[in-house]
This record gives sequence, C-alpha cells and structure tokens, in this order.
Amino acid sequence: MRMMCRAAARAVLMLGLLSLPAAAADPVTIVVGYQPYDTISYSAAVIRAKELWKKHLPAGSKVEFEAALQGSIIVNAMVADKQQIGYLGDMPAVVSTTKIRQAPIKLVANTGFSAGQRCNVVMVRADAPQFKNAQEVVKWLDGKVVATPKGSCADRFLRQIIEKTGIKPSEVLNQSIEVITTNFRVKKIDAAVLWEPSVSRIGDFVGEGIAREVATGNSFGIPDAGFVAMRADFTAKNPALAKAWLKTELEAQQFILDPKNWEEVGKIVKGQTEGINPKMAWFSLFGRVPDDRGGSAIRDTKPFVFSADIKAHLDSTYTFLHQAKVIDVDKAPAGAIDDSIAQAVLKDAGVKSPLGEIKARAQAGQPAGSLAYRVARALKSPVPYLGVAGLLAFVLCWYLTTEYFKLPRFEKLPGPVEVWTEFTSRDPVFGTSIYTPEYYKHIAWSSLRILIAFALSTVLGVPLGLFMGWKRVFKDYTFPIIEVLRPIPVLAWVPLAILMMPGREAPIIFLAFLAAFFATTLNAMLGVESIDESYFRAARCLGSKPWHIFKRVVVPGALPDIFTGLQIGMGVAWFSLVAAEMVSGEHGLGFLIWDSYVLSQYPVIVIAMGTLGLVGYAYSAAIRAVGRAHRGVPERRVVSLVHGAREHYLRSRGPGTIDPQGGLRAGARGAGGAWPGGDRRPLPRRALLRHETPRRDCPRAHQRPESAAPGRAVSRHGFADQGRRAGIPAARARQGAQDGPFHHPRP
Repeated sequence: MRMMCRAAARAVLMLGLLSLPAAAADPVTIVVGYQPYDTISYSAAVIRAKELWKKHLPAGSKVEFEAALQGSIIVNAMVADKQQIGYLGDMPAVVSTTKIRQAPIKLVANTGFSAGQRCNVVMVRADAPQFKNAQEVVKWLDGKVVATPKGSCADRFLRQIIEKTGIKPSEVLNQSIEVITTNFRVKKIDAAVLWEPSVSRIGDFVGEGIAREVATGNSFGIPDAGFVAMRADFTAKNPALAKAWLKTELEAQQFILDPKNWEEVGKIVKGQTEGINPKMAWFSLFGRVPDDRGGSAIRDTKPFVFSADIKAHLDSTYTFLHQAKVIDVDKAPAGAIDDSIAQAVLKDAGVKSPLGEIKARAQAGQPAGSLAYRVARALKSPVPYLGVAGLLAFVLCWYLTTEYFKLPRFEKLPGPVEVWTEFTSRDPVFGTSIYTPEYYKHIAWSSLRILIAFALSTVLGVPLGLFMGWKRVFKDYTFPIIEVLRPIPVLAWVPLAILMMPGREAPIIFLAFLAAFFATTLNAMLGVESIDESYFRAARCLGSKPWHIFKRVVVPGALPDIFTGLQIGMGVAWFSLVAAEMVSGEHGLGFLIWDSYVLSQYPVIVIAMGTLGLVGYAYSAAIRAVGRAHRGVPERRVVSLVHGAREHYLRSRGPGTIDPQGGLRAGARGAGGAWPGGDRRPLPRRALLRHETPRRDCPRAHQRPESAAPGRAVSRHGFADQGRRAGIPAARARQGAQDGPFHHPRP
C-alpha cells in the first residue's frame, strides 16, 4: 500500500512539471519582418501595437519588428538569417520558398485572401480619361508608360495582365512607391500597379487625388493573397515558439475581423507609417470600391490556413513565375507549403476556417475630386469655423457701435439689422434685395467686365513679365516704362480712357485691366528672377535650346509667383472697376454704390459693398484653387535635356554618345564622346562677366591649371599661357586650348 502511494505521488509530480513548460521556458528574441504599408501585414501591426505576443511567448521574451516597404527586402533578410518570421505578399512568398540552397523557408499561415483588391490595383494619372470598364483601361494602357516595384505582388499582377491581354506598354519601369508617387505628381508616368494602402493614399477616394484607381484583379479574375513565412530551421528547433506566434496571429486576425475595432486598426496603422492617416488605412481594408473600378462586396477573407482556393492560387503563381523566368521551379518545393501548425492552432482554439470575411463599407467618403468630398473635408477642418467666428465678431462689433452703444459718428451708419432687413425683404424700401432681378443684373455686369479685364491682363501681362525676367536686355527697355506708368492712379486715367476708348464699356474694362496688368506683370518677372541661375547654366550646358529652357525652366519655376500675381491682380481689378463704374458706368456694383450715395440710400451702399467683397473673394478663391491644382509642376527642381526639337532624359547606355531616340548620354569628350550638335562656340564677354556657361560647352574642372584664379573663366590662349607657366607640356596645353573656354565655379 505504501509503495502504491509513493508511485502515485511521483506520477502527480511529473504531470505537474510537464504541465508548466511555458513558465519554465527561457525567454527568447524573435525578429519579425513586416510591411505596415501593406494590408497583409496589418495583423502584424496589431500584434506590435497591442503586444499580443506577450500572452503566448515565454515570459521576458522580446520581439523586434523590422518594417519594410517591399516584400523582397524581407525575403533577403530571412535568407540571411536576420529575420525568423516574415509577412509577405504572394510573389515574394513564392520566391522565398525557392531559395532552398541559401535557406529553407516555408509558408505556414495565410494573412488574407482577396479577389484582387489588395495588391492587384491599376492606377492612372488624375488627368487620364474616364473609363467605363476594365477593357477600356487595357486599351488605354497599350503604348503607355507603366511603373511598378519589381519583385512585388503588383509586379506579378502586371505581368499577368500583359500576358493575358497582349498589351504592349511603351515602358515598364521598376520604381519604388515613393518614386511612383512623385512621378504621378509631376505626370512623368501614365499608370502604375500598386497595393494598399498606398493606393488609398494617392487615390481619389480618400487620398491626395494625384492618381485614380481604375481596375483591380477582380476585373480580370486574378486574386491575391498574403502569407506568414518562417525559416524551416526555426520551426524545426522551436516548434513551440512557432505555434505560439501563430496563436498570436490568430488573435490579431480575429481582432481585425471585428467591425468594432476597424477604427482602431486605422489608428494603429497610422502610428506605424508615414503619410498614411487613419482614414486611408481604414479605407484600404474596409472601404467600398465601386464595381466599375474593380470593387466587390467582400473586401478580404481570412482563411488562416491554406484553403483549396489559396492552394490553387499558389500553384498558378509558381507556374506563371517559372514561365516568366523569375523562379527556377514550376511548383512548390517539398515542405514549402506547410500549414500543419496553423491547423493545430485552429483545433486548439476550437475555431474553423475561414475565420470570417470583411464586408466593405461605403461610408469612408466620396472621391477626393468630388464637391461632396471637398465640402466634407472642409467641414472637418477648423478653418471655416474660425472664418465664420471672425465674421460674426465683425458683425457684433458693427451692431454694438451702430445700434447698441451708438457711438459718436457711428450712429450715422446703417446697422446690421437694418441692412439685413432690406437685403432679405421681398418688397425692399429702396428696391434692392436678394429677391429683385436688378441686384443680380449688377453682379452680372461687374463680373463680365472683370473677367474680360482679368483675361486681358493675364494674356498680356504674364508673357511680358516672363520675358522681362528671362531676358535682361528686354527688361532694360521695358521696365522703366512700366515703373513710370504704374504709380499713376487709375482715376487719373479716366479722362484719357474716355477720350481713347469707344463706347461706354471699353473705358471701364480698360481701367480694370490697367490695374491688374501691372501686378500680374511684375509678379511674373519676379518669379523668373527668383529661379536659381544654376538651372539656366545646367540647361545650356546640357544642350537645351532657348525655347525649351523657357518652357521647362522659366515657366514652371515662376508659376508660384504668377498665381500670387493673379490673385493680387484680381483684387486691384475690382478696386479700379468700382471706380470706373462710378464715373462712367450704367450697371454694376460700383454704379449701384454711387447711385445709392447720390440718392442717400445708405443700406443699399452696404449691401453693394458686402456683395462686392463676397464676389471678389469667390474669384480669388478660384484662382487659388487653380494654383493648387498645379502643385505637381516641378518648380525649380529638374532641368530636362533637349536634343533637336524633342525632350529627352539621361539614359546611361554608353558614355559620351547620343541615344538613337535622342537622349543625351553621360560621358566626357576626352573619353571619345561628343557633345550634341558637335559645335563649340566661344564664350561671349557678357557670359564671362555673368559667370554663365555657354550652351553645349560644359566646364571640366580636371583641366583647370593650378595657377588659374578661382571663379574665373579662362580663354583658350590664356589657358595655354598659364599651362606653360605651370610646366604643363605643350601638347597638353594645345589640347586644352582646342577645347575652348570654360568656367570654374567659385570655391
């Protein structure tokens, strides 16, 4: 009996020890690679933010999260054994499993499976045509410049589209997300294939609106998926850790599937990314994309393990990438697709696959370009409320000074109550209110005159200002004339305008034009003068002709100042228009003010003044909106290279040669290259004084004699003479003399 009790005690003790392996396990450190800029890694972002891994890994364990913009970066880190776990899209995941010789990597769980709305997204420029369906998109893409990050799931999708439809883009560029975004902004590419949430960031639903989402994999029947990959040696040595991590992943996916947590998911992603706000993150996984742009009711599915659809997708991906010469096998290596641990996790949790579906919601907002979206965004900003508060404060002061306290001199003015009563009356005392046609006729006449005057000042003033800022000789002739005429008040021109201009409308328009013309011209000139001189030198050095310099350097560089001048011009045009209408007008707001003054109708004067301010504000706001629409113009940043009459860009196909398509190639003339055109013109004295480099004659610092003074241009003979003094051989000095003059920048 005593022996049986001892045996039972030993058994109980052993069972107790075996039941506490996690508590007795040593803490570990795991490195996880994930892509917070990809919806397939949102579960990893949730794990990191909420530290869910602490529930399942041994106490004291550490998890280092390493963020990446693209899956190929994670693949290389896992191959180098710098990361044990990685969150990958389908193409990087498939590629990772084929690197058997470098490192055994296998896919152990699924993070999401969609009909193609996650990674298979086609985006086009904001100014591209409107398409009715995916077929029109495909036709438009033929012959266009398309970009995508190579090695990504988007790259796989683009390859499949090209093979399936037979289109032939003029160029398929390998560009990162940041470069694609910039090129969309400056309109250097026509289309791109990207993944969420970058699509939502630059798209027209909740993003910047610099590109439009026009088709997805759902439009072509091509799905996409995300996976959790682990190094095979890690799972073999630490099966308990691998299982613990997948338990954490299961909890994170269940958190994402709960609609109550969707807003929190958006905030979590925002906290681990740059440029992605919560609304963009929300829309990228939960928002509803219209059906005509490739959307569907189900945005994403969470099988967790490998369902039949996922296995079929993986098989087709292996086959396609092998045919495309991306991988060296046409099917998954043995053991590369292994969800046995994930199956065990589901069984232990008592959960079945799929975990759930994400049904897209359409409440994320209207397209960014729509009026409803702009109004909704403006209402969420404090700016309109501050403006309304300022206006109310002004009206309150007006009321207190004129009607409540009746301060001296102010009591003579009509108060806001009197003005509002007259303005909203159906039977106004003085005949002017929002219900009288005459009120709108005055607004229409003034608007027509101001538009004509503003158009003339823009058409004449902007080019004149650009040429004045670009050509110094032209400015020397014209600037004194403008400076003499500009200080003359508009009213001083009234007699001459009446004498010179026929009819009654022409003098009014002329006076409004005159005031706007000077402001527009001077701001355009100052805009050109503010451009760094080095851009002009670079353009000349790289072979740009004057017209191309004007088009690619002068105009884009001066645009901000031009739009500033247009706003100022619009304001002063209204000033002069009112004065002109007072003198010689018959209709218009200025005439209404003067006519009301003559008849002592003081409330009407205030009504006309308020209307004038509101209409002028609306026109200035329209100019600002147009200016913001031109933010994508490269201002003082990039100088294009020109050869002949076409624009080209640097292409490194060989040093010092001319591309067959006209692109200038890099290389020194001494290395066997040639400058475009083959001519080397002498540097004019004016250019020497202004330190300008002549077109088609680039400086070469390595040929500068040591005795030459810094920052000076050296002539051919001076170069040879200084070379002799410095002991340079005659042959080398003659060679330098033949190369022509050059300029050395100041140290």
